[in-house]
This record gives sequence, C-alpha cells and structure tokens, in this order.
Amino acid sequence: MTIFRPFYIYGPGNNLDRETYVFHRLLKRTPIIIPGNGSSFIQFGHIDDLVEGLQRCMLQEKSFGQIYNIAGNEIVTLKEWVEACAEAVGIEPQMELIDGNIGFEARQWFPFRDASLFGSCDKLKQQLRIQPRFSLLEGLRDTYNKVDKKRFTEPIIYSEVERAILEDVIGKTEGEQH
Repeated sequence: MTIFRPFYIYGPGNNLDRETYVFHRLLKRTPIIIPGNGSSFIQFGHIDDLVEGLQRCMLQEKSFGQIYNIAGNEIVTLKEWVEACAEAVGIEPQMELIDGNIGFEARQWFPFRDASLFGSCDKLKQQLRIQPRFSLLEGLRDTYNKVDKKRFTEPIIYSEVERAILEDVIGKTEGEQH
C-alpha cells in the first residue's frame, strides 16, 4: 500500500466551489471576502499532477509501503491565491480582508478555513523523481479556460453569513451587488 496526502486539489471538473467561487465573483466584479488578514498559507496541487503522480507511483516498487505528500511547488497566502485567480481571469480583484472576531468561521463564507495548510513534497520528488507540471498560475488558467462559462452568467447567491459580512461588517448594501 502507498499513501498519498494531497493538499488542496484544484483543476477542471473540481466539484468543490473553490477557484470557481473566486472566478464568479471576479467576473461579476463583486467583493471577495478574505478571512483574517489574508496571510494564512495554503498549497495546491493540480488534478492532472495528482493523477500523473499516482500512475507513476503504481509502476515503482520502491513506492510500496511509503507515504507521500503531493502538491504543487508554490505555497501562497489566501490573499495571493485570490490574486493568482484574478491574474488567470485577467481582472483586478476587489478584496475585503476581514480581520478580527466577527462571529463567523471563515469556512462559512470562504472556500477555506483561516488556517495554514502546506507541507514538503521533497520525499516524492527525491525518491520517485515526480515533479508537478503546472505552476499555480498555469493551473488556474487551465481551470478557467476549461470551465463552462455559463455557470458565471447566473447571479451570485450569497449565503446569510456572506450577506451579513457584506452589509454589517463592510457596509456594502445588496444594491451594490451584482
């Protein structure tokens, strides 16, 4: 048995509303509410890199019985991740940093918790010579280019938490939203 520990996986066909959450808000030119001061660190791996790593691992007996972290090379802050999504789409982001205790957990309105999640993938690279093909920006561009753009024509449905943050904490009104 070989165990893979992927960090955040992204890419075309992602069934979790992560990068599409940001793409949608960028295209609608609405605020992206980032928890804390945006400095929590996160690490991503493109789905194609994960699949390739799994396939290559199955063919190498020296991987049997091992445990590997697998992700891309970049470790970015939450704010830098939103900026990378914006660069992939070609739109300047409108970000709102929500620092301090506002009575809501970050995961109630943002695709990630306000906690750092990253690690070393050196063992995988050294033992099996497996390297990611996608940089974060390349992977985000790939994802954006392959996503069905019809999903972004629909209005954004704000959760009660997101609406409360926009109205009460930031001072934006529903009329300012798209």
